[in-house]
Amino acid sequence: MIPDRKFYEEIYGGEDIPDIDRLLTVSGREIDLVIMHPPDNDFSRRQYDLAVCAQAEYMGLCGGVEAWQSLRYIPGSFSVGSFSMSGSSGGSENGSRDGICSRSLSYLEKGGLLYRGCRVWN
Repeated sequence: MIPDRKFYEEIYGGEDIPDIDRLLTVSGREIDLVIMHPPDNDFSRRQYDLAVCAQAEYMGLCGGVEAWQSLRYIPGSFSVGSFSMSGSSGGSENGSRDGICSRSLSYLEKGGLLYRGCRVWN
């Protein structure tokens, strides 16, 4: 269900990132954890694919899967001696949720994939 390298390069127009195939696979799994339902039409499918590509690019620019995973679990606050720092956890101050970048969330929102209300099925 995830987009391939060809979609990433030709349609999304993503950066040239090593290991993009692995990043697309991992990104697809991460996006699947935050959507409320699978894409059910061509428009939501395209928004899903764009969101996966945006997340893969974000992860790649963060340094790859391992680096991105370590960024997700930054503590909300810490103290060392008399120094203390507080902030939001998981990088949410840059607009992300659960490690999902804000651009991916925008695509998912536009595609109705984050909608939590009642859906009418035909």
